[in-house]
Amino acid sequence: DEDLPMDRELMVVVDLSRLGIDATVASMVHWQVSVNDAPWDYLGQSEPMDNILRWRTGAGNVVLNYRGGPQFGSTYRFRAVVFQTNGDKKFTVPSAPVAFKLAR
Repeated sequence: DEDLPMDRELMVVVDLSRLGIDATVASMVHWQVSVNDAPWDYLGQSEPMDNILRWRTGAGNVVLNYRGGPQFGSTYRFRAVVFQTNGDKKFTVPSAPVAFKLAR
């Protein structure tokens, strides 16, 4: 991904149908991130009943230590935990690495 300095943003999406989850029973999605192959850390959560996390500067649904948005020169991997209305939860496999660069 390449962005301008004042427009840093990554959107991460979980394909619920590939997990075999009906979107109507997915109550919440929590996101974890690995920065430059560091251990997994909690990033934040999607809006209720949504499968997308828009990670940008100041995002209120992202934990404080990541509210500065994605950082240039870093590589990220993501995984999601999908909570269902019946109490079950499913974990996604980690994403491929996403390099975050300054747009030219």
